[in-house]
Amino acid sequence: MKRIIFLVAFALPLLSEDFIVSYRAVMKDHRLYNENFQVTRSMIAHPKSAVTAVFETPTDGTQSVLKSIRQNSHTVIEELLRRGIMLTDTVSTHNETVTTKTVVTLKALKVSAAVKGDVVRITVLED
Repeated sequence: MKRIIFLVAFALPLLSEDFIVSYRAVMKDHRLYNENFQVTRSMIAHPKSAVTAVFETPTDGTQSVLKSIRQNSHTVIEELLRRGIMLTDTVSTHNETVTTKTVVTLKALKVSAAVKGDVVRITVLED
């Protein structure tokens, strides 16, 4: 019995799930018009490549990893935006009215996530 408990306690930190995360926000005239945050399970396991970032978000321990990531999306987005974004800005005029449109895009990133006690540890993997 002690061997089984030791094996489970040793193996749990090694269990992680692979996800693809992307983000896009559209602002018109300096107001948020549309925001899209996508988190999906990866269809194939990511080969464990170089780690580019590691961060943690809180969880109550009863939720799945996917639900915890979606519930703490603002924290996840903030951390991932530090990885680099693509910014498109257009300005147009019509009848002396200036209109601006800004699109912030975070390319799809491979991440690996696992529950460690009361936090979800998210590891951003290199492309």
